[in-house]
Amino acid sequence: MCSYLSPALLENLRLKQIEEDEYLVGQGSSLNNLYLLVDGKLQVQHFQQHGSYAVFSIEKAFSVIGDLELF
Repeated sequence: MCSYLSPALLENLRLKQIEEDEYLVGQGSSLNNLYLLVDGKLQVQHFQQHGSYAVFSIEKAFSVIGDLELF
């Protein structure tokens, strides 16, 4: 990541590990952070009221998560 991000930005980043089947952000919750997927894959999905869900996207390393909500 040092090749892509400035030293000042790297000093202010926090690493958060998410396990398989764990949620990063819950649907309907307020998003206060911008996340950068460093390694692995992440599925962005939306749950419907009747229990089904739609997959919006599957993100890979160096994807920005939460950009639509923040910007």
